Amino acid sequence: MIEKKDLKMFSLHSKVLPFPLTQVNPLVKGSAAAAFLLLLNLYAGPATYLICFLVIGLLCFFIKQPLRYLKYTLITDFFLFVPMFLMQLLFKPGKNILFSWGMIRISSESVAFSTHLFFKLCLIAAIILLYFYVTDPKELAVSLEEIGLPKIISYVLIATLLLIPQAVRRSKIIMEAQYARGITTSGSLWKRFKMFIPLILPFVLDMLIATEDHALALEARGFSAKVKKTHIDAPQITKSGQYALRFFVAVSIVLILGRVILWKI
Repeated sequence: MIEKKDLKMFSLHSKVLPFPLTQVNPLVKGSAAAAFLLLLNLYAGPATYLICFLVIGLLCFFIKQPLRYLKYTLITDFFLFVPMFLMQLLFKPGKNILFSWGMIRISSESVAFSTHLFFKLCLIAAIILLYFYVTDPKELAVSLEEIGLPKIISYVLIATLLLIPQAVRRSKIIMEAQYARGITTSGSLWKRFKMFIPLILPFVLDMLIATEDHALALEARGFSAKVKKTHIDAPQITKSGQYALRFFVAVSIVLILGRVILWKI
């Protein structure tokens, strides 16, 4: 059974941070995010990067804590894409060598390629993080069920999204319990490594037990019953939201067709 505290840890939705973007239907926001992701992947270039950067910057004015979102984005970019940028910059082969030292060779081609890849991945991550920052995973799953997605797939989706928050919460509980029993979790690197096994074994067992509890709770609530299920607080799409959804779907189709035509030319 997925707890409310896990939802709050993963997504800062309207009950936690009331700002305009959380009130938009998840499908509308998803169609917009998909259109921009297609734009980045099919028409990557400086103009595209500038457009996406400006749109993300504009949307930050519609969230209550933009600095928190920017912090998450910068952390993701630093730990995931900066090492990738350095690897491509230092080791990608090229003809116009700008700097050489041993195995390290920096060329104009490697600078252009690594910079292009870095901006592209950073903007993709920013769009995905912004979507989940303003979207409740439960509302996303319910919206997908409303358009015909099987409830099993929707549950797998929300369970996957909430796996990390659940793991973080349970690991904190286990660390506090072990600390109360006299097992220290601080000190030198070797000391922390020796304390790893007393922490990881209860964590694995706890996650396995939680998985069984989830399965029993779902069966007790008739999850697999062959009846039509309804939702009390299912998110609704307004008339303007329907127009926006159709617009972004049409934009995505145009982007794909345009790229196919350009490839044939």
